[in-house]
Amino acid sequence: MSNPIGRPSDYDPIHVTEMLKFFLEWPLTRTVKKQIVSNGRVINFEDVLVNYPPTLNKYSIKIGTDRHTLKRWSDENGEFRTTYMRCKAIQEEWLSDRGTTGEYNPGFTKLMLVNHTDIKDKVTHEVDEDTKKALKLAYRIDPK
Repeated sequence: MSNPIGRPSDYDPIHVTEMLKFFLEWPLTRTVKKQIVSNGRVINFEDVLVNYPPTLNKYSIKIGTDRHTLKRWSDENGEFRTTYMRCKAIQEEWLSDRGTTGEYNPGFTKLMLVNHTDIKDKVTHEVDEDTKKALKLAYRIDPK
C-alpha cells in the first residue's frame, strides 16, 4: 500500500449538486431595512433591491474554502468541472443581464465580468509607419 504525497483532498461529490443548487436558487432580490429621520420623526421601512450576483467566492465561503480550491477540484474531477463551468455561466449571465438593463452600475459590471468570467477587456494599439521607423532606430533594429 503506497502513501500518497500531500494532504488528502477535501473534495466531496455532494458539491456537484450543492453548488449548482446554490447558484440556481440564488434570490433575485434582497430586502434592506432603512430609516429616515425627518422633522423629529423616525420612519423605518424596508426597500427591495436587486440582489448581488451569486459568485464562486460566495459559495466557497459558504463551504469554508476558497475559489482556488473550487478551480482545483474542477481540474481534478470531470463531474465537478461540468457543474463548475455551468455555475460560471450562470454568474456571467446574471452579471450581463443586470448590467445591460441598468440594474448594476456599468463599471461594476465590467469589472466583475472581466475578473470573474472568461470575458477579457482587450486593448489594441495601432502604430503608424513613422513611429515604427523611430522605434526601430531607437532599439537599433534593422529597418527593412
